[in-house]
Amino acid sequence: MTRFFFLLLTCFFGCNNSYAEIPQKFYGDWKVHVIKQAGFPWWNQIKYPTELNISSERVIFADQYEYKCEVSKITYDEVLDSLVFEHCGIGNKNNNAFSIVHVVMINDKGNIEGTVQNYKKLFAWVGEKK
Repeated sequence: MTRFFFLLLTCFFGCNNSYAEIPQKFYGDWKVHVIKQAGFPWWNQIKYPTELNISSERVIFADQYEYKCEVSKITYDEVLDSLVFEHCGIGNKNNNAFSIVHVVMINDKGNIEGTVQNYKKLFAWVGEKK
């Protein structure tokens, strides 16, 4: 019984972590800009990073309105080799709206790139190390 209780506590505290182990290739200070595309300018409506600071302990997100915050909900998807996180800033979201997530990867040139999406891709951004 004690063993079961120990395993339960270990899983609760270990598995209930909203922060993923971030691969080292994502670490650094990144300067980001949006990739403008045809169609509705979602980047005028949805917050995206203009600066990212990624380390083993945290991700700091600075958006286009110069609001800075620490991301509290992040995961690493091994299949996609991508970080996935929500914007950590303030703002009101319509109850009928889907959550917005950023799916982030490192491209072949070593730059960071991300897509902003809900149930579909809305727009993309790319960044270089400072």
